[in-house]
Amino acid sequence: MVETLLSKEEGIKKGTIKLVIISAVMALINVITSMMSIFSKYSSKSWYADIYEKSELSKMKWDAIKDAELFGTFFKTWVIIAIGIAVVALVLWIIAKFIKSPKEYSDTLSIVNSAVITFVVASIINIILSKIYAPLGIIFMFAVSIYIGYSVIFAYERLLEVEDTDKLVLISTGVFTVLLVVLIVVFCAATGTSLKSINALMDLL
Repeated sequence: MVETLLSKEEGIKKGTIKLVIISAVMALINVITSMMSIFSKYSSKSWYADIYEKSELSKMKWDAIKDAELFGTFFKTWVIIAIGIAVVALVLWIIAKFIKSPKEYSDTLSIVNSAVITFVVASIINIILSKIYAPLGIIFMFAVSIYIGYSVIFAYERLLEVEDTDKLVLISTGVFTVLLVVLIVVFCAATGTSLKSINALMDLL
C-alpha cells in the first residue's frame, strides 16, 4: 500500500480530475446506502410489516425516499467530500513547506486520492459484507481504516524524505492543532454556539 501511494506521480490537473471522480463515487455510495436503508426499513420483513398494511408500507417507503432528497444529497455530499480531500492534501502540503520540502501540492493530493480510492473499494465490499453479517462489515471497515491510516503516515514520511522525524511530528501536531481551533471557531460562528456551551458539553462527556 505504501509503495502504491508513492508510485503514482501525477500533475495537479490529473489529481483534480481524480478527486472529482472519487468524490462522486463516494457520494453515489452514500446515496445507495441510504436507499438500501430505506428499503430495508419498510420491507415486508421489518417490524413495520406487523403494524402496517402492504400498501401503507409502500407509501411510507416512497415518502421516505422523497423526504431524503437523494438527488440534492448526492451533490451536497459530492461537494463536501471533494472539499474534504482537497483540504487534507492542503494541510499535508503546508506541513511539507514548514519542513522545507520541495514536494508540491500535487504530490500530497496524489497520496490522499490513492488512500481514498482504497477506502471507496473497501466501502463497496463493506456493503456486501454487511448484508451477510452486519458486525463483519464493522470489523472490516475498522481494520481497513487502520491500514489506510498507517499507510498514509508512512507514505507521507517517505515522500518528504525527512531525517528528523521528531520535527515532522512536532510540526504536524502544531498544524493540526491550529486547524482544530479554526474549525471550532468557524463552527461557533456558523451555528451561533458559544465556546462556553462547547466547554459545558465536554464536561458532560
